[in-house]
Amino acid sequence: MATVASSASDDERKKKTEIARQHIEEIRSRKFSIGEKSLNPLTQDLHNAVTSLSKELYTKDVHFLMELIQNAEDNEYAAGVEPALELVLTTWDITGVGASATLLVFNNEIGFSKENIESLCSIGKSTKKGRRCQGFIGEKGIGFKSVFLVGGKPHIHSNGYQIMFDEAPNCDCGIGYIVPEWVPTRPTISDLQVIYGLSNTLPATTIILPLKTEKLETVKQHLSEIHPEVLLFLHKIKRLSIHVLSIFLSEGQLEMVESTCRYYIYKQMFPVKPENVVDSRRDLPKWAISLAFPFGDRLMRGTSSVGIFAFLPTAMVTNFPFVVHADFILSSSREAIVLDNKWNLGILDHVPSAFVNALMTCMSSTQTAELFPIVRAIEFLPVQESPLKQLNGVRESIRLKLRSKSIVPCESFSIGEMVFCEPIDVVRILPEFRKILTHTRQVGVSFKGVSSQGNKKAKKLDINLHRNTRNEVARLNALSTPMSSKSSDLSLHENFLSKLKGSKWLKTHVGYRTPEDSLIFDPEWNSYLEERDGPFIDQGFYGNLTSLHKDELIAIGVKADTEDVCTSLFQILTSKEETSAVMRICRFLHKYMQSLNSQDCFASQLWIPDQEGNNGKWLLREASEKPLFVWFPQNGISSLSKLYEIYRSFGVRKISEAVQISANSELEKMGTENSLIGKPLIKIVLAFVANPVIYMPVEERHRIAKSLLDISLVGTEKSLMVSYFLDLPSSKKRLRVEMRKLVLWEKNSQKLLVHKPSWNGGSGTKSMEFITDFSRAIAEAVLPNASGFMEDLCKIIKIGFAFGFKEDEVDSLLLSENLELFPVDASFLECAFPAAKNQYLGQDPLCTPEASIHKKQRRY
Repeated sequence: MATVASSASDDERKKKTEIARQHIEEIRSRKFSIGEKSLNPLTQDLHNAVTSLSKELYTKDVHFLMELIQNAEDNEYAAGVEPALELVLTTWDITGVGASATLLVFNNEIGFSKENIESLCSIGKSTKKGRRCQGFIGEKGIGFKSVFLVGGKPHIHSNGYQIMFDEAPNCDCGIGYIVPEWVPTRPTISDLQVIYGLSNTLPATTIILPLKTEKLETVKQHLSEIHPEVLLFLHKIKRLSIHVLSIFLSEGQLEMVESTCRYYIYKQMFPVKPENVVDSRRDLPKWAISLAFPFGDRLMRGTSSVGIFAFLPTAMVTNFPFVVHADFILSSSREAIVLDNKWNLGILDHVPSAFVNALMTCMSSTQTAELFPIVRAIEFLPVQESPLKQLNGVRESIRLKLRSKSIVPCESFSIGEMVFCEPIDVVRILPEFRKILTHTRQVGVSFKGVSSQGNKKAKKLDINLHRNTRNEVARLNALSTPMSSKSSDLSLHENFLSKLKGSKWLKTHVGYRTPEDSLIFDPEWNSYLEERDGPFIDQGFYGNLTSLHKDELIAIGVKADTEDVCTSLFQILTSKEETSAVMRICRFLHKYMQSLNSQDCFASQLWIPDQEGNNGKWLLREASEKPLFVWFPQNGISSLSKLYEIYRSFGVRKISEAVQISANSELEKMGTENSLIGKPLIKIVLAFVANPVIYMPVEERHRIAKSLLDISLVGTEKSLMVSYFLDLPSSKKRLRVEMRKLVLWEKNSQKLLVHKPSWNGGSGTKSMEFITDFSRAIAEAVLPNASGFMEDLCKIIKIGFAFGFKEDEVDSLLLSENLELFPVDASFLECAFPAAKNQYLGQDPLCTPEASIHKKQRRY
């Protein structure tokens, strides 16, 4: 029965071989016109393509072994078969082509199909194109043809095919590399079986590479450099072995030492962002990022560890204690990822998130806890700097993300419980300090919240230590008093206090500070300061501090004296960027800082608020012949009055005072006929400046009203062009803006400049531009030093203008704006605008504020 079965197997193999041979003959005839009378019209195109392949092949730094491993990963395997790849180097030529050695590649895949053979006989016709989403990892377009780098005549035995390709041009068609030749003799199936082992079943596919003499050492080097982690991220290949056979069929190894290492692999999917899509990965909607964490010493080749895989290892060293794998786009040599490629950059952007999730999962997993202590998880943190800028960005992003994660293992000092804390909530305890804590506990002080991390001799102090204020202060109280008269105890105590004073362990509202840099907030300062304005101890964190607590803190250098607090706040004032904080500190210093004059404090720097008024910046005051100016973003805010006063004390001017104005038109004096400055306008002005918010005395109100009545009016027939100049001493520049005006108040000459054609005609129909300019000019004349109220006065004058300055309408307007004309101001108006020219002649005194007051008193 065994003989019959063997015969049937031989017949089946012969039948398969004959079908394969006929297929090869058909390819040679159809595609390459071998044995035909007429040439295939595509032969010349194939010749050109092969020429391009040759140039590409020998100019790119291609690692042919990586290409072979990639092809094996992309092959198909029968169910139940453990995919394996075996490389055997013989020291003799089994093909008979004259080579000095041969490399055989055994792969237990299902074997080459007709489509696979057709692909090998073509250029750029891979059977894997467009199938990346199905798990195929090849992409460089070279693949199998990379074997020509080390062997000129590769052979293939698979599924009945016994063929060879030659890099030299075929004598019948003049094309090399892709023309198949049938190999009827060496190597035979028996030859291959002897090399593979007579007791083993020969795999379906064997690739035989007769090596070029000058490439033998290169091949040996490549075999010895195959990274042991090469199988880490391959989905199919489970076993890779390498052997060397001498002519006597003895087996050897390439100086390899057997070692093992287990890895924890974490995989996470991320959606591909539209801005990262590339054509070669357009069919992939998600990135699959895998991170491998070694449980023990990593398997290595040489002195460095590979840090990045793209299914197969690259040559990139990251200095990370873990391996990053994703479907990166590689350089042609497969030794590096393309760092300026947007697809790759998108992957690197997501590596920090994958790492944080992997670390947290690893630390909480019971499976990983069985493999190694949880505290060792922090050994995977990338603390070493990477040689590549882009990877350093990944490292920094990981650091920032972990700041808010509870990853630092701490063991309770008192009861030995393990807890995990955020890095910012942990400080380190040195062995000497641990001795002090042990000694202190012996005198009865509670140590609830004190933790340590048992990594070698390093200890950790959980920041919860500070949350129990009574224990903390009691601890300080115990440590600030000699524990005994022994010199050793005194020395230990003094050493502890010295360390305590020089360490940043006190939690303040601006972070952790040393005692010397920390302040105690006095509730009496609440009307001036907020605790967040300086390094005040966070009493919400510690609880309210008693006088005993404060004494203990002061004893180790914390400042509570008002003068000391003022000095500290003054030193940090210029680091503040929030306007409200700057104002509060300035008010506090003005109130309590007795040793320094305000001008001395602020003469060197200026606070310039931004346009919104919420923030700003400090600028050094530069020496200049012209005073600096400050443009406050919110005028008229009473809380800024103290800042105004300080700025004025050393010559700072408002922008309204610093801008220079000039008009380039020819002006001539005008009469007051048809003047718009009549009784209704004066009534509006008097009622507005009498507003209690402005608080203008009677005499000042009447002086302004009289100046309006006596205003000097000059005009021009041409357009009134006005230029505004602003000198910037710090940049030595002058800003100049020119614009047209219909009415302008010239404060230096105290004149009203007008465009005569627009002015004439009284309060008849006027353009909105004229009404706006007129209202602005009157407001500037009335309120030269109260610019914060100028817009309100402009608005009321505009409305009065819209009503034609009719007295009844103006009275209603004042009532709607909650403005009142006081009796003394009404008397002034009666004097300034009598109903008849001689109505009061010889009856009343002259029209003065005093006279108006006396007259009203007589009436009442």
